[in-house]
Amino acid sequence: MAKDDPDLRRVDPYADIWSFASSWVRRLHGAPEKNVMERFIYLWVTVNAWAAMAVADRARNHMDTYLVHSLAIDSCFNERFSELLKSNIVFNQKVIRFIQLLPVFKVLWIRNVGLVGWEPDREVRAEFVKRAREMNPIESDRKGNKYPAFAPVCAFRHIDRGEAVPADWPHVISSIYMVRCNLFHGGKDYQSERDRIFVSLASEILWTMWRLEIPKGVIREKH
Repeated sequence: MAKDDPDLRRVDPYADIWSFASSWVRRLHGAPEKNVMERFIYLWVTVNAWAAMAVADRARNHMDTYLVHSLAIDSCFNERFSELLKSNIVFNQKVIRFIQLLPVFKVLWIRNVGLVGWEPDREVRAEFVKRAREMNPIESDRKGNKYPAFAPVCAFRHIDRGEAVPADWPHVISSIYMVRCNLFHGGKDYQSERDRIFVSLASEILWTMWRLEIPKGVIREKH
């Protein structure tokens, strides 16, 4: 997608998408707080459906990478993210905590290379990232195209400069998408505290960002 593509269109409040969205948000609010995986699935399904209606080119709205990139470059989301960092202390803390965990590695890659997973109680995240990097987390498809098994793709460039991954919307949403892929494509352990940390933070950040797209009166929130 070209950098000069237009921003997302704000979906009409009377569009069918809100009838669909309301049912999934009710599922989200109805799920117990402890069921973080379930709640994230409900949220992602809703956001994904909304984004498919909001992108400029609906001929490509079946492509997850296009939807995520469209979300990442949207000026409204970027402005909202910056404002929330300044005005919402809880949101700020969750973003900083999420950034400290980056990059997010593809769980199936970790298992395929036999890498011992990160255990928060036994190892600081930076040490695990170092171990993972030594395993060369670059994958190749059948055509020989190489791509990183982690997000954001620029993570190690920042690490090599001795800096944190930028706490901005494009870096965060690309990392949230990797959390989504890990959950939807298998590899997440519903009982793992490690996975619960990633999914919980991703879900809370995404909900805080996206909930403001919902027109007033469409959905009655429980909390």
